[in-house]
Amino acid sequence: MSLRDWLAVLRRKRETPVINTQWGPVTESARHQAALNLRDDPDRRAAVEDIIIAELGGDRERGLKEARRRYPEAYQ
Repeated sequence: MSLRDWLAVLRRKRETPVINTQWGPVTESARHQAALNLRDDPDRRAAVEDIIIAELGGDRERGLKEARRRYPEAYQ
């Protein structure tokens, strides 16, 4: 492996994953931290669940399922 190849590998490892949301790009580390915050604050988690339920047309079951998909760490 050449030095150029090795440096390219290092650059790719440093790039953080980005999730595109309706509010713009969000890093995976920011999403993860939000999930941990939701886990620690049940009132905030309930508020976020209500927002997701409203986004999905008021279907509570679908909204809670989507919240678990987006923030699995909050439900562990």
